[in-house]
Amino acid sequence: MTKLPFVTIDANGEGVSVVGKGSPLLYIDNQRVDFSTLSGISVEDIKSVEIIRNPSVKYEAEGKAVIKINLKKVKETVLNSRYLRRQPFKNDSVIILMPISSRKNKTEWKINAAFNAVQHWESNGYNYTVPSKNISSDYTIVSVTNRPQTIFGASLYQELNDNGDYLTLAFNSNFRPDKGDNNTNTMYSENGISSNILTLNHQDNKRASINSVFNYNKKLADWDANIFTGFQYTRESRNVDYEFFNNINNSGYEFNQFRKQRYSGDVYSGRIDFEKKLNENYKLELGTSFTKAETTTDNITNYTAIKAPEFFNYFLKKAIPDHMPM
Repeated sequence: MTKLPFVTIDANGEGVSVVGKGSPLLYIDNQRVDFSTLSGISVEDIKSVEIIRNPSVKYEAEGKAVIKINLKKVKETVLNSRYLRRQPFKNDSVIILMPISSRKNKTEWKINAAFNAVQHWESNGYNYTVPSKNISSDYTIVSVTNRPQTIFGASLYQELNDNGDYLTLAFNSNFRPDKGDNNTNTMYSENGISSNILTLNHQDNKRASINSVFNYNKKLADWDANIFTGFQYTRESRNVDYEFFNNINNSGYEFNQFRKQRYSGDVYSGRIDFEKKLNENYKLELGTSFTKAETTTDNITNYTAIKAPEFFNYFLKKAIPDHMPM
């Protein structure tokens, strides 16, 4: 993706944008996917990449640009493995790739697995003053974590006849835990009284993405037309645990608070496209799509300094209409 013209990748490697267009819609063959799904695809399986800066109505209306990845069709059994090691800035990464593909008659299947052992280092600092309150403060934080990433993908392509009818099944997953320590050194002064605070934060972050796709394509020879049907299920989850300890003026580390954050989202989508060639210069395209999303979040914070336990329950219900008023 970094080698494509007009395309930039976010600093954290989890987002993509097109210059002058913002975030693009991402497609693998004829099915829309999110960015995390791309990491489950082996580079060897990619035939070509199209950057569509002015997409037609065939694609969703909210997209000002489209990046479409077309996958190869395999002709024989292939087993590859690759080992890479890189160290950009302070991030050390070890990548192992294992793609397998095979084709027999009209049946094609692919399996790929990858393991990326990332050791991440990051640091930043900040200082501020509030003259009216005689307050000044500055801090420096250093984060060192291990982020092993496990990627798995499998797909099945079945030609149903010689007319161009086919069906595909695909599954991709991406598991990327992030575990380590964040250390903060804070100097805080108020009314001439200064304190040196060392904060230790143990972080245990578990993040996972799962994507499954079913596609069916039917040629209507008598009509010189084509029907494409696709269904997709995507799940994204993230569970984070934090433990905070403070060491004030070298008095020793004491437990301060514990946090739990839970998030999961399920997305169900489908589409039907109809194409008919009218003549050499005109083609009729019709289509419809639907999307349903469900999310669940939980946040728990436990403070050691609270004398009596406090409990808060929140309920939020949100509905987005399918058709916005004109």
